[in-house]
Amino acid sequence: MALFTFLIIALLAGTVVPKRVTRIVGGSETTIDSYPSLVAVERRNLWNGVWWQSCAGAILNPRYVLSAAQCFFGPISLTVVFDSNTNMAVLALLTVALLAGAAYSAPQASRIVGGTETSIEKFPAMVAVEFLGVWTGVWGQSCAANIVTARFVLSAAHCFDGIFYNPSYRRIRAGSSYRNTGGIVSYVDVEFNHPSYGLNGYDGDISVVRLLTPLEYSPVIQQAALVTHGFKMPDNLPVVHAGWGAISQGGPLSPVLLETTIFTINNELCAARYQTLPRPQVVTENMICAGIPDIGGKDACQGDSGGPLYYTNILIGVVSWGHGCANETFPGISTAVSSYTNWIAANVY
Repeated sequence: MALFTFLIIALLAGTVVPKRVTRIVGGSETTIDSYPSLVAVERRNLWNGVWWQSCAGAILNPRYVLSAAQCFFGPISLTVVFDSNTNMAVLALLTVALLAGAAYSAPQASRIVGGTETSIEKFPAMVAVEFLGVWTGVWGQSCAANIVTARFVLSAAHCFDGIFYNPSYRRIRAGSSYRNTGGIVSYVDVEFNHPSYGLNGYDGDISVVRLLTPLEYSPVIQQAALVTHGFKMPDNLPVVHAGWGAISQGGPLSPVLLETTIFTINNELCAARYQTLPRPQVVTENMICAGIPDIGGKDACQGDSGGPLYYTNILIGVVSWGHGCANETFPGISTAVSSYTNWIAANVY
């Protein structure tokens, strides 16, 4: 009988303990910031009720992750861990359907909402755009931009427009993780706002900006990799915002660079929702909607305009506009770089 009991325990253990070494061999330590779409898959021990990590998965969209079928053999209770503070239990067979509402919160705020502190080393193609206050005479960060060449940056047209706009009142700060300090400064020579800007809502909200002095490349000052012209982003893919936006509604801007991961949202759905506003807004095919559908909680916001929307380190969008910030119904909207890649190439040299 004792031998029989031992065999049962051994067989049960065999269903949860892999026979091969389960580690990254010859690897080096890294962080989830470099792999934000990776999640840990945990199993609960049948005898002591303790949870332990056994496999991994990759986020496909806010509700699904992709993993190996062998990790989900049998009716086992699982927890998919997003970070040290957020997890949720689900019952899984071969597919894990995540109840995304339990994994995210949706506070309203005015910043890189739901973001984490990052560094310019991770986003070396990003620069801060600063303006000279008309009344105060003080320089302050107001937007962001992306390095296209040593002499040109790409930003939102609305950052280089307005009744008080003057190119001599704009400059960029490159190579610094911190707002208004560090790095190198280069002043704006002239902006080239897209000719369609202002004709149909925020359609064409993109600008190529020439600097008075060229930037010098370094590990923290690099060119952005632009998406191919005409490429259409699929729905439900993880994308990344970064910026120095305000840390609370109407509050001060973040003193350090923040980043957050969200998901692309179907443009037709996005457009339909924006039509329900008291003053309907236009969402065109030249825009990318992104957020956490029906949940919110993560977004770019005021002070982040002109900054990047990245997919696997490729610049696919320039932060443009939205209804509030991190809204569960109305996603944030970026200008789709792929609609203007040829125009960008024709205006930089």
